[in-house]
Amino acid sequence: MPIKNPDERCLKTKKASDELMAFIQYLIFVIIIFVVLILFIRESATGNLLKEQILAKQVALLIDIAKPGTEIMLDTSNFAVNVENGVVNVKAKPENPGYSYSFFSKHKIETSSQGDKIKIRILE
Repeated sequence: MPIKNPDERCLKTKKASDELMAFIQYLIFVIIIFVVLILFIRESATGNLLKEQILAKQVALLIDIAKPGTEIMLDTSNFAVNVENGVVNVKAKPENPGYSYSFFSKHKIETSSQGDKIKIRILE
């Protein structure tokens, strides 16, 4: 079927071009969502997120119930543990923000590193 009007042909190609751009935008959006989902699943599968949360909460609870003079030794070969200003921060990887959990002990806390271990002392 021959096209009688050249403007009609131009309109058809413009419509096809618009549809193609919309499809490409949709495809890029789906790829981005898929990549983010895969990265989240990979991070969750290692269990580091959950381990960070568990360790931070356990350390905070130990500090809360500890009496003055108590010393807590933690093996930190797989995690970086930082205790300061009433907050326990645990990181599985240095580039991650880690997980922080607050504690409410009224006692002073002193921390020191000894190789792969960290010593937390509860002072009066």
